[in-house]
Amino acid sequence: MDRIVSSLRAVDTAYASGNAAEAQTRFGEARAAWNSLAPRVSAREAREQQLLFDSLDKEITSGAPATKVKSTISGMIGELHEDIERELR
Repeated sequence: MDRIVSSLRAVDTAYASGNAAEAQTRFGEARAAWNSLAPRVSAREAREQQLLFDSLDKEITSGAPATKVKSTISGMIGELHEDIERELR
């Protein structure tokens, strides 16, 4: 979980500073970490988080405003901490 959150924060930092390549690399790390965690959570929560990952991917690749990317990442981290972390306990 910590690896996912750390990578997502790195995506936000890189993207906000205009380094799209670094943001994409960090996004790949976050998604890989998520893919290893996803089988341990309910299908509903996994599906919800996967949709957020897909949305973030589209935002990064389409050049969405940094504020939009930050908002999506904040939502993802909130979901991870509130819902998914609770399931893993």
